[in-house]
Amino acid sequence: MATISLGVLDNISDVATGPSSYQQQQNVLLQGTVARAFGAFTQYELIWERHNLTKQWS
Repeated sequence: MATISLGVLDNISDVATGPSSYQQQQNVLLQGTVARAFGAFTQYELIWERHNLTKQWS
């Protein structure tokens, strides 16, 4: 009984994590790219905000 339930759990986790390791790899790469792009954008936004603030004060 225990081994059957473990097998079912394994199958469920396989379904949850994706069809294949290749797909997982692609997802991780995509998430990393999005995170980097978003990070660069927010950094640029902060610099822009600071630039506008310094213009206002001068």
